[in-house]
This record gives sequence, structure tokens and C-alpha cells, in this order.
Amino acid sequence: MSAPKRPMTEEELLVLSLLVPVTFPWESQDNRVGKNLISRLKDPQPMISKREVSALWRLLWRYRRHVIHPRRAQLFRKAEKLRVPPSKNYLHIRILNLEFKLKKARAQLAAEDAQWLPPVGKTLCEVFAEEEKKP
Repeated sequence: MSAPKRPMTEEELLVLSLLVPVTFPWESQDNRVGKNLISRLKDPQPMISKREVSALWRLLWRYRRHVIHPRRAQLFRKAEKLRVPPSKNYLHIRILNLEFKLKKARAQLAAEDAQWLPPVGKTLCEVFAEEEKKP
């Protein structure tokens, strides 16, 4: 059973018309989805499902450098919010936050470990031998 569909809004039709000149990578998921959505412009009353709306905004966001339109900044802001479902967007932000914390912790550990690394050209045995000779 297919997902319930609703008529496309004017903004979605605008986004779809902006994606017409985009050259999608050959035999990619973007190509299949994009061409499928673009083919609906021929229909008198184009319909779209919730999942396809997300795909439409994701395509606009992904190929934003191909788009030329006076309202493109506004459309890109909306695409950034709508390109994935909100729950996945929240998880993505959470993952980025955790990756930043991990990167920060690794940098801190590397700074602490740098104190214990021997100077270039010396082995740890030589460094320990020199420290034992010191009074």
C-alpha cells in the first residue's frame, strides 16, 4: 500500500521547477527520485507524499549550488530544516555534538601525552637513563 498523497503546494512546485536543470549523478538514488518527482510537473494536479516532501527538500539542499533564484536563501533555510524528519535531525545534531566532545577530549589527551613523548631522535630508554643520572 502506498503512502497517502496530498496536492503539492506552490512552494514545492517552485522547488521542483528549480531542480529541473540540475544534472544528477548517473544511476544514483538522487537521479531516480529527482526524475520521478520532476515527471510529476506534467500532471494537472501533482500529488506528493510526506516521504517525497522530505526527499524533495533534501535534493534542493544537496544541489543548492545549481539553483539560481531570487528567493533561494529563504528556500535553503527551509530546506535545511525539512530535508530530514525532525527526529533524525535531532539525532544528527546530537551526534555532531558528541563527535565534537570526542575530538576535544582526544586533543586534550594528545596534549597530555606530548609531555611524555621523548624528544625527536631519542628513545624512551635514553630519556629515562638521563633522568636517573640527574641528582
